[in-house]
Amino acid sequence: MAASRKKSDRLSWYKQDAGGFVAETAGLSLRHIGAYAALKSLYWLLGNRLPSDRAILMRKMFAFTPEDVTAIEEVLAEFFPLDDEGQHCHLLLDEQLAEVQNESVAKKAAADKRWEGNRTVPPTSAPKAILDDAEDSADF
Repeated sequence: MAASRKKSDRLSWYKQDAGGFVAETAGLSLRHIGAYAALKSLYWLLGNRLPSDRAILMRKMFAFTPEDVTAIEEVLAEFFPLDDEGQHCHLLLDEQLAEVQNESVAKKAAADKRWEGNRTVPPTSAPKAILDDAEDSADF
């Protein structure tokens, strides 16, 4: 499994289209809807990855009954297809993370450009007037 983002890099929220969520979960049981919502949140918090170890995944999902495990497995199969590396992915969340990362890079570049001319270099030595004052105050 790829390393998750550092805690300081972690994004605490993602966009949720309420109408889209209701439409894509239509016909699912309440258990399946809860599993889907929890899997999306875990996926996002772990840097758009899910644990590859099923026991760890089920523990993180609080899946302790056979019914919960079955619901999670069914939701994974329907909403989290495997990528080329055999990891579960979620296309909408992956697109959203890419947008957030691209926006962050663009904002950083704009900020760097804006501050580029405003950076001052601290003097390597104190101005002569300050040195003269320091010498004068040594007589006190």
